[in-house]
Amino acid sequence: MSKRRRPQNKPAVKSDIKWLNHRQGYPSPEERAAIVEMRKELLMQLMMLLLRKLDPDHPEYRALVNRYGPQEIDRAMDRLQTRMDLPRIDYGVREYREYRQGFALFGEGLTFHPKEEWERLRESRDTQLIKTMKENGEMSWEESPMDQALLIGWSDWDDLVPTAVPARPADFTCPAPGSYAPPAAELLEYGPNFEKQYDYQDPRWRKAVPVLTRMALDPGLVNGWPGENASWAPWHAAHLLGLLEAWDSAPALAELANMENDWLSDHLSHIWADMGPAVLPTLWMLLEDAKASSKLRGLTAEALFTLAEEDEAMTRLVTRGFEKILANETVYDPTLNANLIVFLNDLDEELVAEAEDTIADAFDAGRVDEDIITFDDFSSPTRKTRSCRQASRGSNEQRWSEASAARLNVPDNKKVRKQNLRTPVDDLHPAQPGRQFPQLHGADGLEQHHVGLLPQVARLDRVGGGHGHARVAEAFVGADAFKDLDARFPKRANPVLAGV
Repeated sequence: MSKRRRPQNKPAVKSDIKWLNHRQGYPSPEERAAIVEMRKELLMQLMMLLLRKLDPDHPEYRALVNRYGPQEIDRAMDRLQTRMDLPRIDYGVREYREYRQGFALFGEGLTFHPKEEWERLRESRDTQLIKTMKENGEMSWEESPMDQALLIGWSDWDDLVPTAVPARPADFTCPAPGSYAPPAAELLEYGPNFEKQYDYQDPRWRKAVPVLTRMALDPGLVNGWPGENASWAPWHAAHLLGLLEAWDSAPALAELANMENDWLSDHLSHIWADMGPAVLPTLWMLLEDAKASSKLRGLTAEALFTLAEEDEAMTRLVTRGFEKILANETVYDPTLNANLIVFLNDLDEELVAEAEDTIADAFDAGRVDEDIITFDDFSSPTRKTRSCRQASRGSNEQRWSEASAARLNVPDNKKVRKQNLRTPVDDLHPAQPGRQFPQLHGADGLEQHHVGLLPQVARLDRVGGGHGHARVAEAFVGADAFKDLDARFPKRANPVLAGV
């Protein structure tokens, strides 16, 4: 949730765009368009370097720093980190939250779209984008009217224009929100500030757990006008419940996954995990409920996976529990089974190897949604059945589908984020900063946290038979949109790095 705070004493790099040399006020429309295009190009160039697993002190990295400056490099790396920290369950929830946040900051004069309408418009826009790219043979950075209406890419220019908070129109309707007394009332003023640090050790919050639970689920707030700070209170209430380890609120919070205009449920998994072992009975109950949605059960599985990452005994328990569900031949959910295998793929390899036969049987019986993961995506140290099964099932290349390629499977930083959120306000200091990455600049201006992206990129290349390039690109603009990626930025023909 928290982002790094960038120091302002970065070494200056002269730019042809004048505003970048002083960063005072706001750039002209022409400068703004040039900066946005530059940032998109920089993002792709950094992504290609990361995919090549180059060390941050490599000359090609330094060339980017020398051309764009540390401030733009840091911004691009933050954006890349955010896009790679993908929700594993229902990516659309985060996308809608980002739209809602952009509208809250810059939506003046625009029409606000409920989630169902937004999904329809977004799908139409993505279809047109891919069609245009195929017709022209290359990706266009030009912003379309639909991009403007849906505020797509607003984080590329949020520092280039003044905020334009939209006033609530007279015809906007939603349920009346409940009333809240302090301390819960404080959350009504926080707004779309996802970097907020909570002093959860204040004893007042423990007494407010029932009120926070009610606030997190308040339909008048969840469906409220984005331009009003109060509509973001459910975010803060839900995360506080996690930090307070309020496990008794866990069953109620499950309702967030079923809300019509859901913009919050993708965080349920780590909110539940923050509650600690006491939440386990609730999580197993939700996971084993065959009547619950695939989405809710997937989020529950992710919470169990997150807890398992932190404890060896818990890893064994979760592995056995997931295996039991995968072995059920009578009542099964292919989407859930696929997500369980995705999570198992990231747990202790030796323990997961014991479940390999069960996993293989689930694939062979058609109980796994192979648009999410195929048997060949699944990795284990033993591969006892791989050779014979692959011979009958076909090679990775034969079995790879566009639908499978469109799914990203990227490790997140929830454990890091959890640690940050648990940092009391009074304990924030340079030696233990309340942010995700420390500031450790080297002589070349790159930050040490950039190294942390390399394992994620390496794993992207491993999962899915080396389709990492497509998978990372799809995190930015959707499936198929960057099929010309290598042609535009080949490894040794990068236009920015020419002559390096």
